[in-house]
Parts: sequence; structure tokens; C-alpha cells
Amino acid sequence: MFILGTRVHDYGRGEILPLFTRIANDGFKTVQLAYKKAVNGVYSIEDITPKIVDETLDAMEKTGISIGVLGSYVELSMCDEAKRKKAADEFIAMLPIAKKLGAHCIASETTHMANNTKGATRADAVKQLKKSLSEIMPVAESLGVTVAVEPVFYHAMNTPEQTRDVLDSINSPNLKVLLDPVNILSPDFEYSQTDMWQRAFKLLKNDVVAVHMKGVHYENDVPVSVPFAKSIVDYKYLFDEMNTWPQTMPVIREEVKPETAKEDVEFLKALM
Repeated sequence: MFILGTRVHDYGRGEILPLFTRIANDGFKTVQLAYKKAVNGVYSIEDITPKIVDETLDAMEKTGISIGVLGSYVELSMCDEAKRKKAADEFIAMLPIAKKLGAHCIASETTHMANNTKGATRADAVKQLKKSLSEIMPVAESLGVTVAVEPVFYHAMNTPEQTRDVLDSINSPNLKVLLDPVNILSPDFEYSQTDMWQRAFKLLKNDVVAVHMKGVHYENDVPVSVPFAKSIVDYKYLFDEMNTWPQTMPVIREEVKPETAKEDVEFLKALM
């Protein structure tokens, strides 16, 4: 079963209740909430006060919006140990908030390789990612919180196979996957999309707890965000497969433009 949602910060930065109200009025039922990107006055983990969390719970009750993904934009694969440790500690500090909000999962990407230490290899970065997760997952398990990591073709964890290796290495029942089909679709696979997605489905489908959905095309091998109607993505193929999965998953419309959000809702509903 799918629960259709969007990222709160795609509606801009503001107060929680007005943002959730707009999102609900556009037809979404759940959100990806990244406090530091979406909520007025929140720029660090320290700014997410109990008052802010209570305001979120109140907005959820008044609008019927759930937290499908609590977004924690941190760099878990940094080869600079001090930076890695700071990122892991921030993620751990978010876990009780995810618990209180009843978030379906708390998620992070795994660090753009271009942002890592000069000379760092992908193997170095993945080793650091595993170190971060080995610190995070015991706390997540103790709280009953699901953690999701997202593979991206230019990040540390960049392929379905690498993602499977990370899951198996950490071996935690609470470690799952946020799957963004576009983010594993490097330009090499622009004309053979199903080859990549079949690999992902074979290795990861039982561990996917949330999905991102967006439009893309490539200009000089650089991915460019576009509306669904102009996207190269074979959405029917993706949803024909995902509709067979038994798990409940938020499907988060990324990069939504509020003025066309209702059209996107209808487009995705027709595929579900």
C-alpha cells in the first residue's frame, strides 16, 4: 500500500501548521519533514525544541498528515573522522524525535563523493558509512525506530549491490532502504532503465520502506529536474512492480511545485 506525500520544504520555509494545511489541501497524506530546511527558526538540531515537536504533533492531528520520512540531512560517510562523528551524533539525536512523531522512518543519503576528503575513495567512504551506522543502529533498535539509507549514483553508497552490502554488513532489522529510482539512474542507464531497476528490485525490494518519485532528463549527462510529463522515467514499469509489494510505503513526490501539486497527485494516484 502506498501513502502519497511530499517534502515539506518544497513548499518553502514557514510555520508548521500552515505548511501542513497547504499540503493536505493539495491531496497529500504524508510528508518528508526536514526541520532545518522547512521550519522557521530551525537551523540546527538544537533548534528542534520540545515546543517545535509538540507543534508538529498538533499540526499532524489537525490536518491528518503523518510523518512518512523524517529527513536528517547529515554526512555519514565523511572520511574526516571529526566530521563523521558529528554527523552520526546528530542523527542519533534525531532518533527520539522520530519516535515521538511516530515517523515511518528517519532517512539520510550517504554523502556526495565530491564533498568528501580530497583523495578519499568510495571504499573509504563506505567504511565510514558502516562505522556511522554501527553507532546509530543500536540506539534505533532500542527505540524501535526504522532507519533508511538512500543510494545515489554519485554518493558513497551508489548501487543496489553496494546498498545490499551495507545492509548485510550492519545486519540490523531496523536498517532499511529509501529508494529513489532516479537517484540510482546514472546517465549510463538512461536508455536501459529497467536493467538498473531490475537489479534494485531483486536485491532490495523486501527492505524498501519509502520511495521518492520525481521527474528528470539529462543535459550533457547532468540530471535536470522536470515535470512528470517531460520526464524520461518509465513510471508505469516502476509502479507495475511496486504495486505487487506487500509493505506499506510513503511515496514522496520530490521537487514538487505547489502550483501544480494537485496535477502531480492525480498523476501518481493513477499509477498506484
